[in-house]
Amino acid sequence: PSVSADGVNWPRVKTLGMVLLIGAVLLLAIRVGIDLAAIVGADGIASSSAGGEITGGVAIGSSLVLLLLYIANLLVSLVVMVLGIFAAVMGRGRARLGGVLVAVGIPVATILYWILSIVMGIVLAASGAVDASGELTASHFRLVYGVDVVRAVLMGAVILLGAFFVHSTAKKKLSA
Repeated sequence: PSVSADGVNWPRVKTLGMVLLIGAVLLLAIRVGIDLAAIVGADGIASSSAGGEITGGVAIGSSLVLLLLYIANLLVSLVVMVLGIFAAVMGRGRARLGGVLVAVGIPVATILYWILSIVMGIVLAASGAVDASGELTASHFRLVYGVDVVRAVLMGAVILLGAFFVHSTAKKKLSA
């Protein structure tokens, strides 16, 4: 292994950075895809949350797509978070900062999703934006997931920035 004078295996950190960049882009695509699939299938989500059945091709298709995207989100998030921890432990300087940004960005994105969902639910319920049974309508689900697209893009940008820090720092150290 080619360990530099500062005790860091920069070729390995560079490889970790590249994998983190790919994972961050994939994670961003998955998370935006979840929100878009939920927007498309909002009618099915609204009827199922009100106790009804999911009927129709679009509702069933979007539900299946959502299930697959949620599973992919879980798996990719875990891999990216673990690799971010590895990068934070192995790297120095900005590479370490990038690994921390990636590793912390995953749970922070989840916590922000919970907070945003609760706040949006409270605001919509308080404003009377519910149907006769007290459930959110499809248009309100579209609003909630539309706002969540912004959260997904912002958190995706933070994770991408961290992955970029890991890769670019290692690249600079190797070229020096």
